Amino acid sequence: MAISRSDTFDCGIVIALREEYVGQDLFGGFGTFFQVDAEQQSESFITFSFHDSNGDPRRGVVAVMQAMTPLHAYETTRNLIERYHPEIMVNVGIAGALSDHLRLGDVLFASYVDNYDSAGKASAAGPNEFELHWSGQPYGTSEDLFRKLQRIWAFRKKLQIAWQDRCEHRLNTGIRSEIISRLSAERMLGDRRQLEARPIASGDTVGAAGAFKAQLLERNRKLFAIDMESAGFLKARIASHARRQFLEVLINTPARFGFPTNHRQTNY
Repeated sequence: MAISRSDTFDCGIVIALREEYVGQDLFGGFGTFFQVDAEQQSESFITFSFHDSNGDPRRGVVAVMQAMTPLHAYETTRNLIERYHPEIMVNVGIAGALSDHLRLGDVLFASYVDNYDSAGKASAAGPNEFELHWSGQPYGTSEDLFRKLQRIWAFRKKLQIAWQDRCEHRLNTGIRSEIISRLSAERMLGDRRQLEARPIASGDTVGAAGAFKAQLLERNRKLFAIDMESAGFLKARIASHARRQFLEVLINTPARFGFPTNHRQTNY
C-alpha cells in the first residue's frame, strides 16, 4: 500500500502479541469505536478512522507484534513511524505485577520505563560463580500526554465509572462465574478495575521466580510491573528523532510471571 504525503495519521498503536488474538477477529474490538479501513490493510498494518470528542475526523494505524521481545517492539515501532508518521504513538500490552497493590485487569500508564537489563555486567563471585549487576537505561513517556490523561481521570469521573462498568460487563459475560469466584477468593480480582500511573521494568527476561522480582524491587522499589516490549517501543522514539508523543498502556496480569506474592499463579 502506497502512502502519499497528503495522507496524515493522528495516532499509531502497537499491540503485543499476535497470539493473544488467535482464533478471534484480529481487530474485532476496534469495531466498537473505530471504522476499520478494510480495503487499506497490509500484511503488517491496518488503518482505521474515528471521530474525536469534538466530532472531528481522525485517522490511525495499528500493528500487532510478531514476537515478545524489546527488539521486535523496536522494529515494529520504527517501521510504523517511518511509513505513517503518526502524531501520537501508543503501545498497548500485557504486564506482570510487581506490586501486590495491582489486580487482574487493572490498567497501568507507564510514567517511565526502566530497561533494567541494558548494559549489565557479570563479575566473578567465586571459582565457579558470578554475580550479575544490572546497569539499566531509563526511557520517559511523553509528559504532556501523560498529564492530560491524569487530568481526564481526575476531573471526568463519569468517564472513569463508565469504563469500569464496561470492564465489569465484559468480565461477567466472557468468563464463567465459578472462575470469577475463584479469582476473587484468591484476591486476584478487585471489586472494580483501576487505573494506575507508575514506573515499570522492561527487558528481555521472562521473570518466573520470586527472587527475580525481589532483585528488581531491591534495585527500584517504585516499579509496579514488568513487560518485554516497552523499552523497545520507547527506544524507537529516540532512534527516529520523533517529536511525536509516546504513551505506554499496560493491562495487568499478576499470574503471568508466577511470582509468589499474594497473587498465586493459577491456570484457568
